[in-house]
Amino acid sequence: MVLVGLLAAAMASGGSANAAQCGAGPAGFGACKRAFADEARTHGIGAKGVAALLRTTYSAGTIRADRGQKSFKLSLSAFMAKRGAATIVARGRSLKRANGALFASIERRLGF
Repeated sequence: MVLVGLLAAAMASGGSANAAQCGAGPAGFGACKRAFADEARTHGIGAKGVAALLRTTYSAGTIRADRGQKSFKLSLSAFMAKRGAATIVARGRSLKRANGALFASIERRLGF
């Protein structure tokens, strides 16, 4: 969960143009983690979160399974239909209404 949070914070705050680039294999994973750690620190991620990121390891099996998912070869509209995008969006809107004050306070705290 910490890694997901770190990645989400990095993507939300800088966009893909500024995000660390990891390449396509395990060779650059250590350098990629260090780049993400530096980026995470600049966005206020604490020492425990950065340490968790730096303890991660490259899992060739997980990467292979992820990249082999057939749904990622679909067009965007077909992918969204298959993944139930309308239901996910409706649920997100409901959560946003129910938790609007919490989300607003998080955005203020993070400077969005």
